[in-house]
Amino acid sequence: MAEVMSGVKTELSNTRGTMVSVQMDLHNIYTRLDRSDQRLERIENRLELRELAEAQSRFEPHP
Repeated sequence: MAEVMSGVKTELSNTRGTMVSVQMDLHNIYTRLDRSDQRLERIENRLELRELAEAQSRFEPHP
């Protein structure tokens, strides 16, 4: 009986370790996605500013 309990405890400990690893991996993925999302937002903002400047330059007199 003691051997069975020891085996169950070992399995439980291994499962707990696996769950912690998966949780850390998910956290890293979400962090990476958030950084990518922020970068895309900055790119979109620059693109919008550039498009606005190009549209505005059409109406300004050129020498």
